[in-house]
Amino acid sequence: MEKDILLDEKLIITNLRATEQQDVLKSLFSKLHKEGCVRDSFLENILKREENFPTGLKLGKYNIAIPHTEPQFVNKSALAVTTLEKPVNFRRMDKPEEEVPVDIVIMLALKEKNDHLKVLGKIIQMFQSSQVLESLKKANNSKEIIEIIKSNL
Repeated sequence: MEKDILLDEKLIITNLRATEQQDVLKSLFSKLHKEGCVRDSFLENILKREENFPTGLKLGKYNIAIPHTEPQFVNKSALAVTTLEKPVNFRRMDKPEEEVPVDIVIMLALKEKNDHLKVLGKIIQMFQSSQVLESLKKANNSKEIIEIIKSNL
């Protein structure tokens, strides 16, 4: 994990109740915004980017989404994470015409342009393990989620 990227209990939501992708994105944005990590314009841009470049990944039993946008909408680098009570559909990164039911969402707010690919790569690599996905999905609180991510990134 990059040492200057904030991963904080205040940026974690376990078992979020949401029915639509926008609800999930708004909830994570609210956490990031409240902590001063992102600008007001971050939400609008993340929604727009998700329309043009979807971030859902079909991985098997549990699927993920990794929404993110450009650094100019970020004040300080952070990751906001949620596990969903019930899966929410996101369009697929690899097949945008298809949707995938997502269980875990990690929203990237990265200040440095060159961090995006590096962090995205590490997150995707971490999620290749079905054990990590299972652990995150079953985590009961923010502390557990942070421990799982820190020990696997």
